[in-house]
Amino acid sequence: MSAGTALPATHIRPAQRITNLRGVFGRDWVTAWVFLTPALLVMVLLIAYPFVSAILLSFQAKLVGTPGVWVGFKNYEDLLVGVT
Repeated sequence: MSAGTALPATHIRPAQRITNLRGVFGRDWVTAWVFLTPALLVMVLLIAYPFVSAILLSFQAKLVGTPGVWVGFKNYEDLLVGVT
């Protein structure tokens, strides 16, 4: 195409970005939320619980089968200083 030639009338514009669920699913958006909510909740719990648990465990001195003792940043201090 030369610089002075206009695009034909049949030129297709890029699809508009749809940012909300109602726009994606149309009139079925309520049904979509009914099915997506339990799945999203399970995914968040399967990611958030182990993450928070690991953070809390990192602040404890704990052996398998024994209750943990809160040591705060001592584990991180030992890690950085190199104490074994």
